[in-house]
Amino acid sequence: MRMYPREFPSGRRKKPKRQAERRVYEALAGGDCQGFVYYEWRQGYGHIELDFAVWVKNLGRFALQVKGGRYLLIHGDWYLKTRYGVKLIESCPLDEAKLAALDLHDDIEDRACTPYNPYVIPVLVFPDMEADADIENLAKRKGVYVVWGVENLLADLEQILRSRRVSERLTMKGIAAEVLAVTDGQIRLDAAAAEETGKRPARPLVLSLWVGDRKILQVRAEETRLRLGTGFDTGEQP
Repeated sequence: MRMYPREFPSGRRKKPKRQAERRVYEALAGGDCQGFVYYEWRQGYGHIELDFAVWVKNLGRFALQVKGGRYLLIHGDWYLKTRYGVKLIESCPLDEAKLAALDLHDDIEDRACTPYNPYVIPVLVFPDMEADADIENLAKRKGVYVVWGVENLLADLEQILRSRRVSERLTMKGIAAEVLAVTDGQIRLDAAAAEETGKRPARPLVLSLWVGDRKILQVRAEETRLRLGTGFDTGEQP
């Protein structure tokens, strides 16, 4: 999986409140699936921040909201266990996951101008919990899927999609187009074509042609596609 950012932010690695997100990040990054993951995506000001926007080749799109710690659902109210007891949670985590998934769906549909309905599957991930029947039942009523733990996260996402019998088959080309649109052109998956064929993406180089002490030509090239000849170097004067 290609990740953005490429590494989990160093300033958050040791923060207790970020450990659940870090575990999810590492589980996604360590998978052998092809696709793209955007950590902390938001449609715009005033919208719910999505912990992980996930595109998986040949599977689909997922909106992952992550909740670390242990939660309780009592008479419709959400509580978080702390060292001092339990704390009332004002917002419903399931609603957050669903609204964030709708935001991602709308952004892809509006900005990528897709000729199809870009369905996004809302998923609530509890890295520190085992299955809770009350939460599972409420999730089913709200149309949100729940994953417990991260040991088999990608396999769990695939199982969710299979259970829905979704027939859409995302290609890396399609993923690249959607990612480009929802990031305002900031993220370009230039290796999409290479990943389609299983080839490694080429690294861009800046090559220069010098005559004496004068640089008369500078071009960008890919080292796997260009054979360097006499008079060319990697940008520095001989």
